[in-house]
Amino acid sequence: MRSASTSLLRLLAFSVVFSGCGGDPVAGGGATETGNGLTCRILTDSGKGAARAKVVFVRTDTWLGDVERDGSPQTFGAQADSAGFVRLARLPVGRWAIQADRVGMQGWKQLADGDSVVDTLKLSRRTLVQGMVGGDPVDRIWMIGTAWSSSVGDGGRYVLEKAAGSYSLVGSSRAPLVALASGVSGVGDSKTVDLVARRRAVVLDDFQDGGKNTTLHAFTGIGNWYLAKDALSRVYSAYDSTGPDYRGALSMQYILKDSTSFVVAGVSFVDADGYHELDLSALDSFCFEARGNGNIEVHFQEILKSDKVERSVSVLVGGLDTLWRRRCLKPSEFGNGWDSLRTNTTDISFSPSGGNRMELRQIEFWGPPLLDLSIH
Repeated sequence: MRSASTSLLRLLAFSVVFSGCGGDPVAGGGATETGNGLTCRILTDSGKGAARAKVVFVRTDTWLGDVERDGSPQTFGAQADSAGFVRLARLPVGRWAIQADRVGMQGWKQLADGDSVVDTLKLSRRTLVQGMVGGDPVDRIWMIGTAWSSSVGDGGRYVLEKAAGSYSLVGSSRAPLVALASGVSGVGDSKTVDLVARRRAVVLDDFQDGGKNTTLHAFTGIGNWYLAKDALSRVYSAYDSTGPDYRGALSMQYILKDSTSFVVAGVSFVDADGYHELDLSALDSFCFEARGNGNIEVHFQEILKSDKVERSVSVLVGGLDTLWRRRCLKPSEFGNGWDSLRTNTTDISFSPSGGNRMELRQIEFWGPPLLDLSIH
């Protein structure tokens, strides 16, 4: 089994200052542009011009909100010419992706920002992601950042045709969007991915990827891990985490030099455009599983510059031992200061004290919809 925690700690060790700027724009990040011109050539998998390919432009900086409120993203169509070129004198305001289809081949990419965009999009054999959807009712599956979707049949079955590459799937119904799964599909793949829709829970991280991006990042474009510590404290890679109850976690061994020393593993909601505030007005509880041999102080903070904390509230979670135990923190446990952070949290962190081991897994928000945790 791959140790997600070892990979994560290795990344964190090189990321003492907040990292992860320039996150995935598919889920809705980035500054909007006005009136970009575009020339894009659509190519077949053999590199020839994809004559008359069907093209759809999809707005990505408002994608989640558009699908949740209107039932579909903002799109407009075009068609490649006989040499595979698509030319636009002016793109509408916003950030846009281009997707194309031609005789069993598909392609997708996020377009760059700029006054004049010149690009190419190479198609490849389409891939299928299919399976069953369980849990809360969902009537349609969407791939974030695209116009590709699949209806969900009466038995819960879906079949989504898409371009090869990474994907993040959400489910829609009359209720808010539900984050379902993210992954990668290869050229010509037919993957079976069974999904479980949980309408009230949004996973911050399940540590399956072992990278600095959180699970949430795949759906919202923000949420990256960082490690901060004082100069004298030390942090080591994960201890043995291959037991039968291990499903992916942030694992660390640490040595705190003295009572003034600190180690902080945190998630910063920041990208190339700066810090983004989460709307936690609907938060019922913040839950995670933990084990170790010390205590954990959980902080919710507003940080607008990397060197300045504007507001901060915290709860001390004690009683850690060798067993995984689920802890759920209510907003009321953070005290009166919570009101000042309900709609402007930009950072969540975990700081151990005492002992020398801390492990966290399956970190979840209960209550707020996915849209409230995203770049709107």
